[in-house]
Parts: sequence; C-alpha cells; structure tokens
Amino acid sequence: RFTGLDHLPRSLQEWIRIPEGNLAAATNGAVFMDGPGEFTRFREGLLAFYPPDVRLQKIAARCMKIAQAGQYNYPRCISRGEFVAARMAEAEFIGAAISMAFLLNHAYKPFYKWMHRALIGLPILGSEMYTRLSELACDEETLPAAAPRKSLYRNRIQLVEGISALIIKELRRQGLSNSTSDFLLDHGPSVQDKIEDPTIRTLGPWLDPSEH
Repeated sequence: RFTGLDHLPRSLQEWIRIPEGNLAAATNGAVFMDGPGEFTRFREGLLAFYPPDVRLQKIAARCMKIAQAGQYNYPRCISRGEFVAARMAEAEFIGAAISMAFLLNHAYKPFYKWMHRALIGLPILGSEMYTRLSELACDEETLPAAAPRKSLYRNRIQLVEGISALIIKELRRQGLSNSTSDFLLDHGPSVQDKIEDPTIRTLGPWLDPSEH
C-alpha cells in the first residue's frame, strides 16, 4: 500500500520513486505481533534507509530548492512587495529545509503537518532547526506593533540565511559537498558529483522523482 511494491525495492529507480512520506508511514510505530516475521523483515529493509546514491540525489535536489526558494526568490519577492509570492517561497523553503534535516539524519520525513514537530527528535540539526523555523514562522507575532515592517522582513531574511548556513556546515562536515560557497545552489552539483550510478547522475541536481 505505501510503497506500491510487493517486495523491498530492488533498484535505485524503485527506491527513488517512492514518496518519502509513505516510507515514513510504513516504518513508524511498533510491531506488536508478526508470527511469520515477513512484515518485520520488509519493514527493517525500509528502515535501513535509502541507498547512498538515492540519498545523495535527494540532498542535491534539496540544496537547489532551499537556495531557489529561500536564498534567491524570498528576498526578491519581499523587495518587490510581492508578499503572497514571498509567503509561498517561504513555505517552499521551510519544507525543503526540514526535508534536508531528515536526510542528513538518515531518517524519512513524515507527512507535512508532523514535519516541524518531528525535528525535535533528530540528533543532527534538529533542535536548532526547530527553533529557527519556529521563529521564521512566528516572528510577526512577537514584533512590537509600532515596529516597521522592514525590520520583520530583514529578520526573516537573516533567519533564512542562518538556516542555510547551518545546512552548509553540516554538508561539509559529512563530506557531502566540497563547495565553500554560502549559496546552496553551488552545493547541489557538488553533492551530485559524488553519485556513482550513471542513471541517477543523469537526473541532474534539480530533480527528485519522488517529489513529482
């Protein structure tokens, strides 16, 4: 039901096409009874996480989306007074940043309404990302009524850059990117260069088939 397969994924192509939320749902919770052991065997195979090349492809794609939505489009929408578009870019950024945190922890991200809360349990970047994303989403509530709107947006842009910097630092710590840039768009190709499978490499750093 969740994977669309009656067997564990046998190829990188099968792995990469399964929606990540489905994998989270299929591996969540405890198994109370499994006499034959077949269900447990299947689930443990999923819990072993993505093959390395699939994980790298997803991380590369997240680099591109975080950069495009958060570091590039978000401040530009704000500067042009396109605040609905800015909110849409902010939402794309938040989703991609949370997804990146799960990938860096070798964990599947859950359904979107649980994603932010689930960050707290991640040992890598979890608590920092939870706090900063909470501030990004809620800082309008804490800003004094008389404060200029430009202060609000300046703070949000700084939060986006701060979250991006945390991700870049972790990418380099894990040896996933060799780029020294502070723009995540430059890290996507660096991550993708480490993929060994030629079919996955041809997808390019922008594409994650499980997100389409």
